[in-house]
Amino acid sequence: MPKTFQDAVALTRQLGVRYLWIDALCIVQDDTEDWAMEAAKMGAIYESAWLTISAMSAVDSSKGLFPSKSLAIDVNDMTSKNIPIVYAHRPTTVLPGVDHAPSLFTWVHGRPSEPSWPLISRKWAMQERLLSRRVVHFTAHEMVWECRESLWCECGGVAGKETNKQAYVQEVEEIARNRLDPTKTLHQWLCLVQEYCMMKLTFRDDVLPAFSGIAQDFSDSSLGRYLAGMWEASLPAALCWRSSPNRGRSARELNPPSTSFEIALNRRPGQYVAPTWSWASVDGQISTMPFLYHEFKSTCRAQVLDASSNLSSSDVFGRVSYAVLELWAPVFETVIEHDERGHRIFGISGIREAKLFIDTREDADGLRDGEAVCVARVCDGRQAQSLVLRQNTDGTYRRIGLLVGDGGSQARGLFATETLLLIV
Repeated sequence: MPKTFQDAVALTRQLGVRYLWIDALCIVQDDTEDWAMEAAKMGAIYESAWLTISAMSAVDSSKGLFPSKSLAIDVNDMTSKNIPIVYAHRPTTVLPGVDHAPSLFTWVHGRPSEPSWPLISRKWAMQERLLSRRVVHFTAHEMVWECRESLWCECGGVAGKETNKQAYVQEVEEIARNRLDPTKTLHQWLCLVQEYCMMKLTFRDDVLPAFSGIAQDFSDSSLGRYLAGMWEASLPAALCWRSSPNRGRSARELNPPSTSFEIALNRRPGQYVAPTWSWASVDGQISTMPFLYHEFKSTCRAQVLDASSNLSSSDVFGRVSYAVLELWAPVFETVIEHDERGHRIFGISGIREAKLFIDTREDADGLRDGEAVCVARVCDGRQAQSLVLRQNTDGTYRRIGLLVGDGGSQARGLFATETLLLIV
């Protein structure tokens, strides 16, 4: 049995608790049906647990819960070092205070960037931490207690601090009591999605199951059906997510009109995990549209006529095998062109100031010089939003990017034709 599992068993016995759930042992890993059945219960398991044990500093199950070396310092050496005395294990030793700044910043702002806490950067761990009533995190330096009210550590450096866990609990309680405005509910959902997409996942087809417990918490709201990571009531506005080009490249300046072009380093998985119109189809960071929904309604030009998804199991929040969106929208066709230096240029006559965000590297590499693409306007306004689509051989379309900007009257005139698009 791996060291972390052994430590968890020993700790559970010391606490006098009879039962211990370990995912890798309690779910038959090579049985697809058993995995799907148990994965659908994960949210309830963590929400109902008396205590969740978090091996925060372990990179895998072989490292254990407890640090291998003691941080004890000889009291006789304290006079020559400016180290705060926090508490004593024995009369002759003390532990130094721990610098919590990076880790605390990570939890408060949802940025999984703390290298010494690898678990916090995992997608599954985000759901498990947010849903659990109380968690004990075993770090390399000390234990950290996190519950639905506050955060505490052994050295006192983060005593009584709040994290995004407490905010999440308050939001879910308000949703359950129907006290949260649907617009605010959707805003909170999109913030969680954006945070979730910053994290890592070993198996790409887990992207929806690893978020299913959070989706269940939001299902009591007025957001309608859950469609491969998207709420029915949020459409078509929620279609306006874009990949974050952390090291994108822009087209060189041309004589106006011109459009800048950015390619994200995100990837689209080889196996099917979600439709291209869903954020779940992209492996990497995304940005959700920062607008107010009452403003969107006044500028919206697209309409979702229908949407459906085929589930891979009985879990409505889990994996999907296929999904399609019927979108009625103003469209026009244009082409992808290359300049003499090999940079792809999205040439659109009449578009003066806009930026094209290509969803993934695969989408960019698949574009051929002179190939026609379909641009479907979702909303007008200063930051007009349009889906960029490629047509499949069967007549359906797949999303490859988002065009943002130039909602002027001249640009609006390009979208003179309205048509029905089946996006998969």
